[in-house]
Amino acid sequence: MSEMDNVGICQVSRMSFAELGLTSASEKYLGRDQVLLGMCRRNGTRFPQSPKRHGQGLLSSICSSCWQAKVAKNNEAEGSKYELRVCTHRTCRKSGALQTLELLKGLASPNVSVESCGCLGRCGMGPNLVVLPTGIFVGHCNTAAHAARLLALQCGLSDPENNLKALSLKQQGIKSFESGDFTEAETMFSEAIDLQPSGGLHLLYANRSAARLSKGDAHGALEDANCASVLAPRWHVPHLRQGEAYMVIGDCQSAQSAYTKALSLDPSLRRSKSYQSKIRELERALTLVNTFA
Repeated sequence: MSEMDNVGICQVSRMSFAELGLTSASEKYLGRDQVLLGMCRRNGTRFPQSPKRHGQGLLSSICSSCWQAKVAKNNEAEGSKYELRVCTHRTCRKSGALQTLELLKGLASPNVSVESCGCLGRCGMGPNLVVLPTGIFVGHCNTAAHAARLLALQCGLSDPENNLKALSLKQQGIKSFESGDFTEAETMFSEAIDLQPSGGLHLLYANRSAARLSKGDAHGALEDANCASVLAPRWHVPHLRQGEAYMVIGDCQSAQSAYTKALSLDPSLRRSKSYQSKIRELERALTLVNTFA
């Protein structure tokens, strides 16, 4: 069966190293665990530097054997990271590239990096994307079903139908959260988590953490933030959630450690007004603690 027949959802072809701007196989990978080196060029467009591979993370004391198996499987996958580069140039953007980008981010597991890029060529076939390190070019990837199937075939994320159900529940939860119905949002996120999707589970825990904190359940929010940090040890958001929960609980020292960890994972937070606001709130709380100590 050909690669095209195997995918059956969108047009697929393998791009050579030369097409991707790589001069040799040695530039593709150095060993099993290192992601694409340097900068790729195509049609004068510079791709962003590939991020460093995720760390393995340490499994905290969680009782469920099913949870332990899922975390172990996730951490094992960290050594075989994939990168999806989605063209968001003018033509692909008109074909729905931004929606495809968000769908892939919502369906991906922590070991799959999804980023935008410049023109990949073959305009008119969009939304276009390329899978690294394999160099697979994918065209017409414009629906949630396409995105889920692509991640299953090219990145090993099992049961795409189940992942789509979880994504739908997550989207409903986000709508409820934005409308201020935090109880309904928590319910939707919980139903999605119960499906145990192979992709996007860390996002669900982080979202439910926010919903629980908004309801006033700081301890539940902290538990979810801890779960998200175990599943995605190189993602900064769970540590922000931890910090927020610790602030409500009144543990300023732990909140400070969590915010510091988040900043170490994403230094760009230093320019974030939201992050700066959290730090100012923390500093005021620490001042009060020191004053009355």
